Amino acid sequence: MEELYRIANNYYMRLESFQAYGSFRNIYLYMVVIFTFIFIGTLMLFLYDISFSGEPSLWNKWFAFLLISEFFLILSVDKCKKIKNDKINSSISKEFGENFASLDDAKVRLLKNYFLCDRTDFLAMSEIIHKMIKRAYEFSDDKTRVEKVFDFIYEENAKPRILTLFVLLCSIIVVLSVGAGGNLNMLISSYSDVGWGEIFWAYFIILICLFVIGFGISSAFTAIRKALVFLSLSRLDESTKNLETVKYLVKELNHYHVFKKSQNNKIILTS
Repeated sequence: MEELYRIANNYYMRLESFQAYGSFRNIYLYMVVIFTFIFIGTLMLFLYDISFSGEPSLWNKWFAFLLISEFFLILSVDKCKKIKNDKINSSISKEFGENFASLDDAKVRLLKNYFLCDRTDFLAMSEIIHKMIKRAYEFSDDKTRVEKVFDFIYEENAKPRILTLFVLLCSIIVVLSVGAGGNLNMLISSYSDVGWGEIFWAYFIILICLFVIGFGISSAFTAIRKALVFLSLSRLDESTKNLETVKYLVKELNHYHVFKKSQNNKIILTS
């Protein structure tokens, strides 16, 4: 396992670490941090005004500012990724004395060098590693504090819990509405003088707004998670046990695996 952790940590730090993004020399990293905080702050103010303010004009201003901050956040993240990809491609090309057409080709060459196998064996290798980390995950305490925090927020088995909390939140809103004097008849009467076209467009706009806000929250959450992982890995050496980096390695092996093909160009479904 020690050799596996060394390979996984080295691979992750070369491709996803703070240094891989150009460290403090990358101005777009500062922009990601700034617009992440701006987006989160604007979102909180927007939700606050929706809940406690009766001025739709103010909602529109906050939502417009929310869209602007989200746009610059996504743009900054995209620029960071481009700088990182070019830097990594150049580094791996220099290491092996080859010119790779894309970052994918460079990553495949690096994985071949780590495991001394062809791409057709990547799946078998990932299955072996997956069994190892599954046992380590179940019977050891190798996860970092950052991983434990994010596992508490969301993990593979968290969907039923999140759905239950969402239903509970909706129930609380209904109870509070009834407690404030609202009832089903008032809800029905509020729709009686509204056409189906207006109802459709109202719900369509709400759906678009939720999608936009959700996408921005996802981008901000990813940026915060990466920043915390950077901080946790900055104090670790290559032999430190870290399941986050091993999971990333398994994902990469699965992604770049290719199946063997027979003479008539048919795929052979064997690992």
